[in-house]
Amino acid sequence: MLSEIKLEYLSSYEKEFKEGVRHGSSTMLVRLIKTKFGEVTITYSARISTASNEQLLEWSEKTLFASNIDEVFQK
Repeated sequence: MLSEIKLEYLSSYEKEFKEGVRHGSSTMLVRLIKTKFGEVTITYSARISTASNEQLLEWSEKTLFASNIDEVFQK
């Protein structure tokens, strides 16, 4: 019983940690975009809020070399 509680706690902690990392990545991406291109549109904001951490990191890298915001989100 105690080991089940520990596993639940660790699973919950890991989930919260991953969400915190994803939140930090999305915050950084928004700051990069605002600094380079100005405001983030509602459409792009929605995509950022639902993206995985890997996708957020990819878009952050693309922001460094993109000429416009549309290039960041092109597939």
